[in-house]
Amino acid sequence: MKRSISKRVILAGCFMTSWCVLAAQTQSFDWFAFGQALNQGPQHVLGSADARAIVAKVADQMARMNVPVNTGWVGRMSSAAQYGRQDVGTCTWVNDAVQKALHGAGFRKDQIFGVIGVGEGRGKAMSAGLWLNVDHIAPAVVINKQVLTFDLWHHSYDTGGFAGMASSSWNGRDLSSWCVSTQHYTGFMYSTYGAQPMVDPVHPQALQEMIVEKQFQQRYPHLKPKKAVKVEPSFSGNWSDFTDAAGTLRMTQEGSRVTGAYTHHGTNGSLSGTLTGRTLRG
Repeated sequence: MKRSISKRVILAGCFMTSWCVLAAQTQSFDWFAFGQALNQGPQHVLGSADARAIVAKVADQMARMNVPVNTGWVGRMSSAAQYGRQDVGTCTWVNDAVQKALHGAGFRKDQIFGVIGVGEGRGKAMSAGLWLNVDHIAPAVVINKQVLTFDLWHHSYDTGGFAGMASSSWNGRDLSSWCVSTQHYTGFMYSTYGAQPMVDPVHPQALQEMIVEKQFQQRYPHLKPKKAVKVEPSFSGNWSDFTDAAGTLRMTQEGSRVTGAYTHHGTNGSLSGTLTGRTLRG
């Protein structure tokens, strides 16, 4: 009987030691170094497919590490019990891990953002501590002026785990679709890589434009983004064609340049000029 108890104690001790080691490794895991192992070098131009693949690998690693699905009070308690802190597996924790992995894999800091949904009644909920997910942050990347989101936390919320992110609808969703899909958030903000979020929530379309402009400013701090130039509508073809008893007038426009020919009481002629607004000068 003593031997049996001793074996059980030993096994329990080994389990606790392994569990403690795993918990310590999870907290100190270097996600930037994880991304560096996926880096294909400066000659490789990273695109949206690369970002999706990197985030899927991050998800698989979190599944191997048994990171808790931390989407509510149960997740907070599970995280506290395993790691002595409540935030492991929260959207903020996941966002930080994914951003570091993307940067390590070769995406520039100026491309990497956090997009944040803000719920109605945010101030009251935060002061009362009633709504855990009153705000929600997800990592995003700007690629060719398009903002793509990689909401691994929401994938875990929907599926109950981190595995399967490679084929998830949350992996590489465009910003406007993400804003609609998060449903109960009424305003949106962004944060740059490793920085605090902007102060005031805005409309999703404004958020897209703000992020793209901010990315340009960060990459080219000495340049100003080109403002949209108002272009007057142009038309090519027969601009006017009049015929009456006195003769015929036909005019053709190429951009702002107008040329024409007429017949008036048997006399032929031509004209040309520049169209400014509704006035023909020439």
